[in-house]
Amino acid sequence: AEELQRLPPPRDASPLQRALARLHKQGDVAGRYEALEKELRRGQKQAEIDLKKLPLWKGSLEELEPLSIPPEEIIAAFEERLNGAGIDLQRLSEQRGEASRRVSELDQRLRQLDLEHDVPTEESLSEARRRRDACWRDVRALLRDGARQPEDGESLEAAFERSVVEADALADRLRREAERVGVKSQLMAERDAQRDALAELSTAVEAAEAKLAEAEDQWRRQWTAAGLAPLSPREMRSWRRMQAELVAAAESLRRQSEEVAGLRSGIDACREELRDCLAKLAMRPEDDEAPLADLTAMCEAALKTVQDTELRREQVQRDAARQEREAKAAGDALEQARQALDAWRTRWGGATERLRLQHDSDPTVASAVLDAIDALFAKIREAESLTAERIEPIAAEARLFAQNVKTVCEGAAPDLLNIPYPKATTELHHRLEKARQARDRLAELQKLCDRERERKAAADESLIQADAELELLCREAGSSPDQLLAVEQKAQRQRELQSRLEEIESRLRHEAAGKPLGDLVAEAMAEDADHLSAAAGRLQQEIREATAELEQVNQTIGEESAELKRMDGSAVAAAAQEEAEQLVAQLRDESERYVRLRLAAEVLQLAIQRHREKNQGPVLQRAGDLFRELTLGSFDRLAVDYNDAGEPVLVGVRPGGGQKVGVEGMSDGSCDQLYLALRLASLEHYLDRHPPLPFIVDDILLTFDDDRAAAALRVLGDLSRRTQVLFFTHHHRLVELAKKHLPGPLVHFHRLPSPIDSTTNGEEQKENDPHVRTLFA
Repeated sequence: AEELQRLPPPRDASPLQRALARLHKQGDVAGRYEALEKELRRGQKQAEIDLKKLPLWKGSLEELEPLSIPPEEIIAAFEERLNGAGIDLQRLSEQRGEASRRVSELDQRLRQLDLEHDVPTEESLSEARRRRDACWRDVRALLRDGARQPEDGESLEAAFERSVVEADALADRLRREAERVGVKSQLMAERDAQRDALAELSTAVEAAEAKLAEAEDQWRRQWTAAGLAPLSPREMRSWRRMQAELVAAAESLRRQSEEVAGLRSGIDACREELRDCLAKLAMRPEDDEAPLADLTAMCEAALKTVQDTELRREQVQRDAARQEREAKAAGDALEQARQALDAWRTRWGGATERLRLQHDSDPTVASAVLDAIDALFAKIREAESLTAERIEPIAAEARLFAQNVKTVCEGAAPDLLNIPYPKATTELHHRLEKARQARDRLAELQKLCDRERERKAAADESLIQADAELELLCREAGSSPDQLLAVEQKAQRQRELQSRLEEIESRLRHEAAGKPLGDLVAEAMAEDADHLSAAAGRLQQEIREATAELEQVNQTIGEESAELKRMDGSAVAAAAQEEAEQLVAQLRDESERYVRLRLAAEVLQLAIQRHREKNQGPVLQRAGDLFRELTLGSFDRLAVDYNDAGEPVLVGVRPGGGQKVGVEGMSDGSCDQLYLALRLASLEHYLDRHPPLPFIVDDILLTFDDDRAAAALRVLGDLSRRTQVLFFTHHHRLVELAKKHLPGPLVHFHRLPSPIDSTTNGEEQKENDPHVRTLFA
């Protein structure tokens, strides 16, 4: 009844239950919204990047969509037209250049002919004849009219004669040099024809240039409406394709933006409905702007609380009714038990009188008394049995043993008769052991004495034999035993000198090369000792040179002998040939296997490269964002650089100047933050395509300061919206940071007990004890 009074009044949670059911039916709306919003931001960023790559355009994406762009057919037509005009212009320019080169070549050949020898032409002959005819007319006029000759200058006779001579000389040269004249005439004719063709080609080139300029002008006018100075049609076709892709991307971004807005409005409506339901239940969220997931979790917790309260209310009511029924039945049973107890006490008082106990004695006391009586009688029976079966026989044996000890002491140790027989027994045993040891030692010493006596007898016999032999030898040598040591030393010296003499004579005989030793000694005596040293040096040098030459000859002989053995017709060459063929076959097989393995390695490397190009970009970009957040902006992003060996390495890029820092240049904390960023980015990339799985970490923030540890906890909190994160630590500081920087509904703390919790001073040791672990997830 008291618990029913403590329970809150009944509340209707059905509206909240229906709202949550509708929300669950829609699925993870917040997750779809975040994913779509992230995809929208990624698409907008990519569109901005692609827009910056679009040449000729500096405006926005919205301004790019309504541009009036020529269709593909017009671009293709202008491409064909401009290409045709350009080809015609190039062809005509090349023909004009060829004609100009031909004219220059002909002029050069004509100048060369004139330099080699002045070749007359028909024109020069005609000019000479004209001058001759003019002089002849002047002569005729002089003869006919009697005109006087000019006083100054050449006379008419001389001028006429000279003109006749020149005309005849030219006619003769034309006849003699008819071939050269023909060549020159042909060259001049060809030059004139080339000049005419050059003039025509120049006109055609100008027309082609005008046609190309007109086509280019019309091409530029096609793009006037778009406000662009176009490039070539081929480049503008690529530009138009990029513009179309950007327009399509803009359309897709608009649809995604509308979908994001729709999801956002739906989320806001769901949040408003959930807040209204909580208000009806007299509840209010801690944060009115809390995310939908947190608000949903709060509503689910509130619904569970209300439902648990109602279930508890019903349970308490059922328990109250049941206990009332049980209390009534228990009262009836109690009355029956009291009556039975009174009857039993009457019977019990009669039974306890035989044990001389109080009438109100407890049954356990009576039971203990009965057990004690049974044990007493059992001990009495056991004592009687031991006395009859064991104690009396043992006492008899002891008396017999004491009599035996006394008998032994009377015969072997009378001094032990007056002490108790146990001590006498011990002393007798000790004396027995010493007697046995003395007996064994005596036997060994007797054996040793026998061996020494045998050795002494043998030595005495040998000494007698040695004295007899020594006496015999002294008589033969004619000396006494006292002089033997000096005689022996002289004999040893004589043997040494004799051996040395024989060695010297052997060397001399070897040096004499067959000569008698007397001749060799005579020659040596005849030599001058002062010149022997120089001669010996020269001979030693000759010996060394001869030795070196001998070694070279021996080496050559050995090489030739080995070659001769190889060429002696044996099966070695055939075996070598067979081995060579086997090696060739093996090399062929190994080469094929090497080619297959090498090809497989290249294919695998290409597959790895494609996988890296496909997955490395998003992972590296996300890891760079996480690294910037974990380092509090100390690094801006991550990039791939190359070391001195040309191998790709990962570097961090500083903000601002873009300074690149390798892993070896980072601190331990930065390296740990880099590793965590890479792991989290890889996990997020995995979660994009697979179901979630728990992410378990154990004290990963040991090298982080408080600010970076708080940033890492926030990152893990964001990740916990997608999958469960289990964080183990025995540092209370990290628990406090998590409570401070993470929202309450997002994190749950669990303390794992350790053996020191049961000690008296366990509370003082919990802070730094490595066995105390705190889990917050």
